[in-house]
Amino acid sequence: MTFFLLRPYYKKSSFTPGDDRLIAIDATLDALDVVLTPLTKQNRTTDRRTSMAHLLERAAEFGYMITSQPSSWAFDWSGGSEAGGSSIISIVLFPTIVQVADDDGKILDRPIVFGEKAVAVRLRVI
Repeated sequence: MTFFLLRPYYKKSSFTPGDDRLIAIDATLDALDVVLTPLTKQNRTTDRRTSMAHLLERAAEFGYMITSQPSSWAFDWSGGSEAGGSSIISIVLFPTIVQVADDDGKILDRPIVFGEKAVAVRLRVI
């Protein structure tokens, strides 16, 4: 019921200047920055903060979508790897979201895929 009442304020992709979620995102970004700054290159601060802000916005949209739906969901985290002899490492940053049951709780014959999986790939330096 809460999400039904919030629907006019929190649309899927609407981060307006007065959006309360932006306050939470900024606070989370500041907290993460304190922890992550010592581990990063200092000349990339703006890029890092911008990337983290985008990830946090995507997480806020995801949280709203997933908790406001009466259906059932699954997450596809496959695709991350660190092969023993390989020089390539990949990690799933954001899973594919799969609707597995409809709004009435009936299992779908063909699950519906929402969004794209975000995977980071990096060459390992040995």
